[in-house]
Amino acid sequence: MLSGIIGGVIQWITGPLLGYLGKLSDNDTARFKAATGADRDVLVAQLQANAAAWHDRAAMLSGLRVTQWLIFAALAPALYHQALVFLDSCPFFGIPYFAHAQGSWRVAALPGPYGEREWSLIASLLGIQTGLVGIGSFMRYLHK
Repeated sequence: MLSGIIGGVIQWITGPLLGYLGKLSDNDTARFKAATGADRDVLVAQLQANAAAWHDRAAMLSGLRVTQWLIFAALAPALYHQALVFLDSCPFFGIPYFAHAQGSWRVAALPGPYGEREWSLIASLLGIQTGLVGIGSFMRYLHK
């Protein structure tokens, strides 16, 4: 009997307090669900925008086929000549059936300013590629 009275008093005191705390936790849960739902919607919209931007970039690059071939036609001789100069100066040790003495191909390096122009052409190709990657990375950073 005494335990029933004590249990009733405790329930009378703690019942409203626990009910209030339950309402608070329900409100927090509802706010959390609303916030995560909004975040999810934002992330989905951002992914869709990134996919659209990627498709636009791919379409733009596929339209530059002629430009890509012109760049290749302009740079192929310089790359080929530098490769021949480099390979002519390398000893090929350990490659069977390929006797190569250094300089036996007699590929001459270009004189003075022409050699520098050849390297600047090759560096421009590498610079263009680096610039495209850097600009793409910077645009992705700004898009975030």
